[in-house]
Amino acid sequence: MFANSIDNTPLDLRQGIRFALTLLLCFALFQGCNWARWVSGALLGVGCLGAVVAGILLLQTTPLAVALFFLGQIYAGCACILFVVPSVCQFFAGTPTPPSSPPRKPDASTGTIKSPIASPYPLPEFQPEIEIIQACRDRFGPPPRSLSDKEAAICRLELSPRIQDIFEEKNDSMLQILVDQHLLRDRGKIVWGHLIQANQRLFDPNNTDTLAADVIYSLDPYFDGRARLLRRLAQDLFTYKGTVPTEPELQDLVRAITNERERIMGYKLPLSYCRGKLVFCTTCFLQPSHMPEGFLAQSVFPLLVNLKETKAVMMLPYHFWPSQLINQWRL
Repeated sequence: MFANSIDNTPLDLRQGIRFALTLLLCFALFQGCNWARWVSGALLGVGCLGAVVAGILLLQTTPLAVALFFLGQIYAGCACILFVVPSVCQFFAGTPTPPSSPPRKPDASTGTIKSPIASPYPLPEFQPEIEIIQACRDRFGPPPRSLSDKEAAICRLELSPRIQDIFEEKNDSMLQILVDQHLLRDRGKIVWGHLIQANQRLFDPNNTDTLAADVIYSLDPYFDGRARLLRRLAQDLFTYKGTVPTEPELQDLVRAITNERERIMGYKLPLSYCRGKLVFCTTCFLQPSHMPEGFLAQSVFPLLVNLKETKAVMMLPYHFWPSQLINQWRL
């Protein structure tokens, strides 16, 4: 369309179709579709290159060539926003943003906040989720397991000296996770986990530090094919951030989520809130080397859990994920 303003030629059908597709792509971006971000990034890159080349070719024929150079910079800037700004990366990873609306009111009949899980569990099992989590278990092996030195090194959780000093200075309870990590590696069970919130730097592709995050999970096999219910619970808990829930059993958890410096270790969510299902919330370390591409691109992932011996959990390194899950993460 910009070229038409230079050549003074009318729009044709193809340009109209391109405009309609652009609107659809913008709508997909607005909905948080990660594939739309990658498609937009590719198109913006091509547009940037094309605008710069066109500007050079038209430099001697029209003063509008300068505008093409500025257009190329705008394209490049938009691409950087999509892939560099942490809050944007978090949005496309599926992590909810804090609510702008007032806290929800209690249910008039019970005086408590309604569970975000509808009864009687309308969501059917999603077979691909069952297959993926089972493939993770098969690839990592059943507990107790004995890994090779190379595999053990892949699993090792490590803090950089700077981050280690910060946690030790505060005598942070999360340091126990590093002590107990062998219990997860050798005897942990693999289940779906879902992100509630995380340090913003974990969404940055350039970050190399192991940092804190809050996650929920369940040992109930019911969730093997219903990770979407964990997503619903995680999103609902995050909307409480900055509020005081009416349900007393949630108040300590919400205070910790709001504070972000408080630690949640093996907190059992109220059964009434989870419709009778046993679901836990905990603070954990997420390590870039354990994630495809080295940053949080999705909000659901396999966790290693061993509640019999420790409240700590850790992400199963992607080296033990099936290719289907790795591809979903990269998309």
